Amino acid sequence: DVLRVRSYDVIGVSCLFPSRTGIHAAIELVHKLQPRARIVLGGPFATVMADRFLENPAVAAVAIGEAESTVPKLMEVLAGGGDLSGVKGIAFRSTDGQIVHTPRQEFIQDLDSLPFPAFHLYDLRSYRRFWPGNFNVVRQFIYDHTVGARWAAVLTTRSCDFHCEFCAVHITNGDRARSRSGRNVADEFQYLHDRFGYRHVFLQDAAFPIGSPLCNDLCHNLIDRKLR
Repeated sequence: DVLRVRSYDVIGVSCLFPSRTGIHAAIELVHKLQPRARIVLGGPFATVMADRFLENPAVAAVAIGEAESTVPKLMEVLAGGGDLSGVKGIAFRSTDGQIVHTPRQEFIQDLDSLPFPAFHLYDLRSYRRFWPGNFNVVRQFIYDHTVGARWAAVLTTRSCDFHCEFCAVHITNGDRARSRSGRNVADEFQYLHDRFGYRHVFLQDAAFPIGSPLCNDLCHNLIDRKLR
């Protein structure tokens, strides 16, 4: 319905590995309903498979890796009809059909400098239930404690210090884990609780650092604030 009620200049599509089977169909649907819109992809799956996605002429560009700095510049260039080769951290097709990868953006070191997700812009009722699907490692905990309750997803770190060969987190986020401060994470918990009424949080880190300064500081902050 959103794609039918108005026209858009640019439409972004998040590409995650669990939703990979539907991504290509989603792109085709977006292009069918909004043929004049520029489609920009981002996320881990798009980062790994950028060249394949760019085989589709409906895709204008792929944001590679962490895109907080990339996307504003990309929007500026798309709006002004400028040269995409000047945008760091993207892949695109040149006028002669060649796929071009620009230099990667530097990884953001101070994660506390990033704002919280714009939760107020979403219909959070759509996210009230979490169905674990094939995430068997967390299935029992989620099922016992939060299924049927309202829960919020929070990311406290980026990347991971382990180097599992099957994992693509290092392609997207680099070889070294970076953490927010415990106080900053607790502030997000507090915000989710006070403004939206959340009482359950699901940490979506690649590997939450148990026993780390982040973990200890977060626990102390939660205790001090009486956030159970």
